[in-house]
Amino acid sequence: MLTDKLIELEREYGGLERDLSNPEVFADSSVFQKVNRRYSELAPIVRLWFEYKVHQESASQARDMLEDPEMRELAQMDLELSETRMREIEAQLDVLLLPTDPRDSKNVILEIRAGAGGDEAGLFAGDLLRMYSRYAENKGIRLELLDTNESDLGGFSKVTADPRAVFTPLPPPLRSFPRLRKPSFSWTSPWFA
Repeated sequence: MLTDKLIELEREYGGLERDLSNPEVFADSSVFQKVNRRYSELAPIVRLWFEYKVHQESASQARDMLEDPEMRELAQMDLELSETRMREIEAQLDVLLLPTDPRDSKNVILEIRAGAGGDEAGLFAGDLLRMYSRYAENKGIRLELLDTNESDLGGFSKVTADPRAVFTPLPPPLRSFPRLRKPSFSWTSPWFA
């Protein structure tokens, strides 16, 4: 694992945290935006790194407790849990530490054009649009059609769409309330028992 890189990112994250609380940085919107963007990029990595260090310390304490016969079973369970979670975190960090493409944060316009082939090409363009629409819907993205030129058979000769992420708010937490009163009647019919 890239421990040196993670320690360096942890230091950078701490410096960005200090910069965000600096009134001079807050006053300059372009600098603030740049610092805040980098801070947001590093936040998931640093949180996982902190969790990794906690599990690393827990595993170390569990190894020390293995020598005690009364605590051996509990220590073994704790050691297994910590090592399992550490492996999961390592896999997540490996993915998060991959270099990002600078175009990842840019907007996209989807354009589908029917090629040579007449009506069949238009039908294929329509099928392609439906395929992309369903894929986007499954990923939580809404395709907003900007421009369409329909062909005679229900296909498209040209489609331009703007994919936008749809953020659905979480539902409110469920609350249970005790019954405030008992029902004032009871069913006496065997049909409703």
